Amino acid sequence: MNILSLILVGIGGFVGSAARYGTGHIIQEIPVNGFPFATFAVNTIGCLLIGIFAELYKLSTLSSQMYLLLATGFCGGFTTFSTFILDCIITQKTSVGLTIFYASTSIIVGYIFLYIGMMCARFFFQFTGVHS
Repeated sequence: MNILSLILVGIGGFVGSAARYGTGHIIQEIPVNGFPFATFAVNTIGCLLIGIFAELYKLSTLSSQMYLLLATGFCGGFTTFSTFILDCIITQKTSVGLTIFYASTSIIVGYIFLYIGMMCARFFFQFTGVHS
């Protein structure tokens, strides 16, 4: 670990956290009958993005510095696993069924979106022929 890595992760984390706050605030306005949709949406988007970044890094089209900035920093600040678990605890108090639905769909949809992100990155890489 070096100082540049810390700075990149910190900058990415700051921007990711600010984006999470803004996205959550905007999405919070959508009525969803107790379902924690803002956290669900942020985690789903974050899975898509980290899938893209991970695949681009694997394909050597994203430098290790950019990976630190985008995947570790931005996605780390943007996604909200701790909030996800808190939402599960909160919804469990009113509806165990809703908690099970929320937890299972978050994991399944997150997995699917991460995979889609990886496939999108692979397609873009193969389609454009972009190399680092």
